[in-house]
Amino acid sequence: MTQRHPDLPKIDNPNPTVHGVGHPHIDRRMLEMARLAAEKIDRHPELLQIAIDNLERWARRDGHGLSVGQAEWKALIERHSWPELRAILVQDTDEGQRLRSSSPFVGIISEEDRMAILKAHPRSTTHAA
Repeated sequence: MTQRHPDLPKIDNPNPTVHGVGHPHIDRRMLEMARLAAEKIDRHPELLQIAIDNLERWARRDGHGLSVGQAEWKALIERHSWPELRAILVQDTDEGQRLRSSSPFVGIISEEDRMAILKAHPRSTTHAA
């Protein structure tokens, strides 16, 4: 059983095929991208501003505001230090996977790094029946 971060509300997953089972290659890619983004922020803490700017921009777009997951990230960023955020971002749990699906940390890694991760974790050609 995976542990939920204590500051996060419990959210029932309405579609169990989205998290946990389904697309492990995508989950692995997202985790590797999150780890690389975290390493870059470790070296250049000012890069955290990219995530903050993304959330602010997403909140203004189309008048729809933030999704539930994006609002969770906004609250986490407002309440936690970078080491705490880093631990949340890279946790290899269902909760970490769920949060990474709405991660504001896009734009921190280069396109070249992103493509290398995609190549290292190709889409599975077999599906479970």
